Amino acid sequence: KTSVVVDFHVDRLEERLPAEMETALYRIVQESLTNIAKHAHAKKVTITLKGDQEAVYATITDDGRGFNIEKLQKMPGQERGGWGLVGMYERAHL
Repeated sequence: KTSVVVDFHVDRLEERLPAEMETALYRIVQESLTNIAKHAHAKKVTITLKGDQEAVYATITDDGRGFNIEKLQKMPGQERGGWGLVGMYERAHL
């Protein structure tokens, strides 16, 4: 649906993850890509999933314009946005 090029890498994840974890990671990446498409004006995104014995790490970077996370987090009641970030944060902690 967009012209954003996505480069996807997986490192040290040789087995399937528990279904709940796979779903949470999928939703986090999905929301990230949605935010990038809507707001970042990026042309390229790199997604890296890396695992070790303790955790799975998802790193999502793009060449877009960025944003001020502190400003979004301080919005009273989140009236003007930031719900996608809140959802990603909550999924990651679950």
